[in-house]
Amino acid sequence: MAYDQIAAAVGFGQWAMPRLARELRDPDPVTRQRALAALCDLVHNPERIHEAVSQGFMEQLKFLLKDEDPSIKMKTTEVLYVLAAHSIGSQLLCSVGTLSQLLCSVGTLIQLLCSVGTLSQLLCTVGTLSQLLCTVGTLIQLLCSVGTLSQLLCTVGTLIQLLCSVGTLSQLLCSVRTLGGSLTQRSNALLSWDVLSSFSELLDEPFASYTNNIYRVLNRMASVPQGAEAIVVLDLVPRLMMRVSEEEEEEMLALLLSTISCCVSVDARPALACNGVLVLGRHLSHSSPHIRREAAAAMMAISVSMEGKQKVCEEAILPVLVNLLSDRDAEVQANAAGAIMFTAVITKGKFQCVELGVLPLLLGLVSKEEEEEDERRKWRQVVTVNSLRALTCLAEVPAVRPLLREHLPLLRGRTGSEEDEVVRRAAETAIEEITWTP
Repeated sequence: MAYDQIAAAVGFGQWAMPRLARELRDPDPVTRQRALAALCDLVHNPERIHEAVSQGFMEQLKFLLKDEDPSIKMKTTEVLYVLAAHSIGSQLLCSVGTLSQLLCSVGTLIQLLCSVGTLSQLLCTVGTLSQLLCTVGTLIQLLCSVGTLSQLLCTVGTLIQLLCSVGTLSQLLCSVRTLGGSLTQRSNALLSWDVLSSFSELLDEPFASYTNNIYRVLNRMASVPQGAEAIVVLDLVPRLMMRVSEEEEEEMLALLLSTISCCVSVDARPALACNGVLVLGRHLSHSSPHIRREAAAAMMAISVSMEGKQKVCEEAILPVLVNLLSDRDAEVQANAAGAIMFTAVITKGKFQCVELGVLPLLLGLVSKEEEEEDERRKWRQVVTVNSLRALTCLAEVPAVRPLLREHLPLLRGRTGSEEDEVVRRAAETAIEEITWTP
C-alpha cells in the first residue's frame, strides 16, 4: 500500500487518538491538515468514532471550522461527513440536546428520589458531613449544563427539598449514576449542537471548496427527524433556500432540495416565510429528472400545512404539478400526485384541480400497471395510492362525483385480494366517497 504523504503518522493502538488530538491543536497549519487527513481515515471505523467522541474531538472540530485556512475547513467538513455517514456519528451529530431533554433527565432523578425516607436517615447512613457535601457537589456538577442560572437554582432548590425524604446513600448514588450517564450523553449532544451551529456561519460565506461537504453533512443529518429538527431550530432553512436560488451544480442542487424537503416535513414555516413555494416551483420544470424529483418531494412536504396549500394555489403551482403527472419518472409522478392530493384538501385547491383537467390523468395513473422492475413497481404503487387519495378529495365536489361514478369498475379493480393492502384501502375509501349520497 502506498504511503500517504499528506496524512500524519498515526500512533499505535490506544495512542493514535491522543496523538492526533495534540496535532489538531498545533499552531502549524500543515500539521493540523495532516492530522485531519489521518483522522478522516480513522473515523471510517465505528469504534474509532466512539473513541474520538470520548476524547473531545467534536470540540476541536468545532474550532477548526473557524480556522482561517480554507483547506483546513474543507478537511474538517470532510471528517464530519464521514462521521455522518455512520449511524453512530449521524445520531451524535443529530442529537439536539434541548433543555427540555435535560430537565427530563433531572425529572428521572427526582422520581427516583421520591418517597424514600427522612433526612436524618440519610445523615446516619452518610456518616460525615463531608461525604454528604461531596455527594451534593457531584449533583451540582452534573447539573451545570441544564440551562440558565435561575433554572439551575430552581432545579437544585427542588432537589434540596426532595433530599429531605431520601433514604440510603446507595439509593442516592444509584440515582446520581443514572443521571450522570444521561447528562454525559446530553453534553455530547450539546457539543454536536455547537458544531452544527458553526455551519450557520459557513453558509453565510461565499461559495468555497468546503461548501459541498457542508451540503452533504446537512443532507445526512436531515435524513433523520432529530437532525431535520436541529436544522430548523438553528434557522438554517432560510440560508438553504437562498442557496437553492444560487446553486448551479446539479448534484449540489439536488442535495439542497432533498435537505429542505426533510426539514419542511418537520416544520414548513421557515421555508414558507422566505417564499419557499415560489423558489421550489422554479425547479419543478428542470431538465434533470433528479432535480424534478427532489423539487416535487419538497413541494409535497410543504403542501401538508394549511398555509402551504394556500400558497400552492396562489403561486400558480398546480398547473406545473398537473403536467408532472405525465412525467416519465415514476417518482416525479408520485411526488406530484402527493402534492395535488394535499392541495385538494382545501376548497380552492379542489376547484383549481378540476379546472385544470386533472381527473383523466389521475384515473390513468390508477389503471393497472404493466410488469416492471421492482424499483419502478414500488414507486408505481405510491403513484397509485396518491392518485386514489387525490380522487377521494376531488370526489367531495358535487359536480365531480357523477363523473367519477362512471369509472367505478376501474376503482373496484384495485380492491382485489391480489392488490397491496395500502392500495386496496385507498381504493375502497375512494369508492365509499364517490358512491356517497345525502
